Amino acid sequence: MGEKESKDLARYHEITMAIFGKLRRAGIEMDLLELVKKEDGSINEDRFSIHTAPNKASTGLRYARLMMNLLMWGEKDERPPPEDAVACNRLGVLEYVESIMQEGCGCHTPHAVLLAWDFYGKAFGFSPHGGHFGRAKRLASKCTSQNVGGRVGAPLFSREFMDALECMTLDPFLNLGARVAAGKLRLCIQSSTRYDDLLNTPLRAWEWVRKRGELDIIAVRSKAVRGKNRPRLWIASTMGVTPSGDAWLKTLVELSSGCMVTIGSKMTTRGNWCPEM
Repeated sequence: MGEKESKDLARYHEITMAIFGKLRRAGIEMDLLELVKKEDGSINEDRFSIHTAPNKASTGLRYARLMMNLLMWGEKDERPPPEDAVACNRLGVLEYVESIMQEGCGCHTPHAVLLAWDFYGKAFGFSPHGGHFGRAKRLASKCTSQNVGGRVGAPLFSREFMDALECMTLDPFLNLGARVAAGKLRLCIQSSTRYDDLLNTPLRAWEWVRKRGELDIIAVRSKAVRGKNRPRLWIASTMGVTPSGDAWLKTLVELSSGCMVTIGSKMTTRGNWCPEM
């Protein structure tokens, strides 16, 4: 497990324990309590972690934050809670969805809130779908369908910024950490990937690319070992913003590994790069 995933999982566990406590104080009956409650009334955290562990730490952490926001919103509501035994109504899930929509939340946020609610209903052992949940779900679907503007991407990196990253990577007077950090960010830009994708493809899962019959290296590509649903593939050209920066990728690999192993590859008739056998 990577360092970031370990930190996310620890933070998820911390927030989830707090959510569990808030739901207990709110009077929500949860099957999980029978499994994790000790004789002295405290919680067996090891057993709690086993039964509430998410499939992916980052997803679990997002659900935890969304669920905590819902509960904190309910705590600020000065109205007396309804006497309805249905958890969805008692915690005002429908009212919360209405509130965040009126505040102009993202079009997918209400749906994500309901996914988090459903996740904790199953993890803690309470019924998440009773009461006004159907109405909340219809509102969330309506909000999602209104996303007609399309996705707004982040601003593009400028050529000057990429050139600066290449210069930092090639600068022998900078410390190793700064050079590697600059090179990895430059690689993310060159391959159009997130930094998380690089974490999923360590150096041993990289291979150099060249044209069939030629010796010059023109790119590096991944042999991803895992991803969100399946291994992620990416490829990055060795070209720099200027000819003087063309050695940035070779230098990054040398700095990261201390050695280089060239693996030949060829281009198939479909235009995909594949290793020679």
